[in-house]
Parts: sequence; structure tokens; C-alpha cells
Amino acid sequence: MGSLEAFEATWSQARRTYGQDSPAGGAQFDGSAALRGLQSDVESAVPGSHWRGDGATAYAAANAEHAQVFGALAALDARLAAEIDRSAEIVTHGRTDLDAVRDRTVSAATSVPNAGAGHALQMLIVSKGLSALGAIVENSHSELTAVGASLQQIGTEYAGISDRRFARTRPVPPNPAHGDPPTDAAT
Repeated sequence: MGSLEAFEATWSQARRTYGQDSPAGGAQFDGSAALRGLQSDVESAVPGSHWRGDGATAYAAANAEHAQVFGALAALDARLAAEIDRSAEIVTHGRTDLDAVRDRTVSAATSVPNAGAGHALQMLIVSKGLSALGAIVENSHSELTAVGASLQQIGTEYAGISDRRFARTRPVPPNPAHGDPPTDAAT
């Protein structure tokens, strides 16, 4: 096997690591708009001037806490989508860069004679091409490792929200002096 054939085999193996199909973006995982809408709905459901007292205060606190959770989930969904987009871009750029190195290397290597001094020059061209392939794969690996760490952090934050225990307060009996309706008023 000649040096150019060895380069082609190495390029082919490197290229396979990037897959074939178009990488999926993060939009399919981004529910942040819907979650922001829910946050807004919950924030607007505050006790009005017609409801005051301990019950209204407890409701407002729980409501604010629920709105905060929707906001946190929305932010996490947006971050998740952005990281998935970033990984898709890394794959796409890696493929493009590998293809460009292949084109340059093959073009340069085939433009010199494969005998005598030309053969030595061809080996030098192929060697530089192989180094470039290695650098591309190494760079992609490093960038994808960073994306993986970000995704783990986001997963930890999702888990923190799901493990959250909302404030539990004992029911506060209605207090008509504070505007709470009496318990027998609704029948």
C-alpha cells in the first residue's frame, strides 16, 4: 500500500467516526417557550385584593415557588438545546475539515511524480495530511468532551429540581377579619 492509499484509509476511518446522517439539533428538546408560558400563567394567578390573610400569603408563596420552578426548567431546556446544537456543529465542522484536508492532501500528493524526489515529497505531503487529520479528531474530541460535561451538569440541575420538596404548610383556617371567606359560605 502506498502512502496516499494509507492516507485514504486513515481518512476513511476518521470520517466514519463522525457518522453519516445530518446531526440532529436541539430544537426537539427545547420546551422552554411552553415552560415560560406556564411560568407566566402561574405568576399571573396571584391573590387579588379580594383575598388577604394567612391563606393568601401561603398561596402566594407557593405560587411564586412554582413559577420559579417553571422558569428554572425553561432555562435548563434552553441550555440543553444549545449544547445539543453545539455538538451538532462540532460534528458538522469536523466532517467539513476532514473533507478539506483530504481534498488538499490528495490534490497536492497527486500533483508530484511518484518516483525519486517526487516520492519523498509525496510522503511529506501525506505526513502533513495525517497530522492534520489527527488534530481535527483530537480537537473534536476535546470539544465534545466539554459538551458532555455541560450535559452532565444540566442533568444534575434537572435532578435537583425533581428532588425539590416544595414548602409544606399546614392549612390555615379562614379568617374573615383578613378577608378569608367563612368555611360554611360555599354550599
